[in-house]
Amino acid sequence: MQSISKQNYEPLEIIVIDDGSTDKTASIAKPLSNKINYIYQENSGPAAARNTGIKIAQGEYIAFLDSDDIWGDNHLEILLNSLTQEPDLEAAMGRVQCMVVKENQQGKKIFEEFGEATINVNLGAGIYKKSLFRKQGYFDPNLQQSEDVDWFMRNKEAGIKIAMLEETTLYYRLHQDNISRDRKRGYSTFLNALKKSLDRRRNQNTQLPG
Repeated sequence: MQSISKQNYEPLEIIVIDDGSTDKTASIAKPLSNKINYIYQENSGPAAARNTGIKIAQGEYIAFLDSDDIWGDNHLEILLNSLTQEPDLEAAMGRVQCMVVKENQQGKKIFEEFGEATINVNLGAGIYKKSLFRKQGYFDPNLQQSEDVDWFMRNKEAGIKIAMLEETTLYYRLHQDNISRDRKRGYSTFLNALKKSLDRRRNQNTQLPG
């Protein structure tokens, strides 16, 4: 929430989808009820949560931020400036900088950069026209992971134009104890999403646009 509040773009419609969490999401959101639209739903997975938020949103543009991630200070301004320059653009995305969460001897959390900022399939790094979801469909609620990869591949197959920027717009937090586990799990679901795309193209006898 802090990285959202630092954005220099107005007006903002902030929607928090609590997908059956057992953490402090509700207690954090309650004092901010005059600034955000807090929605609780039974745990249905990230795809269903994103779809709920998109359908509720009133604005022309959609941006996502997961609980472990942080937007750069000028995230919205940078992306919107790019997206609105060309009428045929449907989305704009920046680079992602991974951050490792560690604890020092005093038990305080510290963040260290992990590798270089990369072009990555991460919804939080971009901004999207709401009309794109009506045109291309929402996230597949049957996918518990890599629903974003599946959605991006469907857009790629349809030749949707997305601007890829050099600026870092998202900081993605990796917890030190979970880096290896998260990478293995993410790699497996990523491959499954790519296989779905390949199967669709085989059935339609098509190739990805250049």
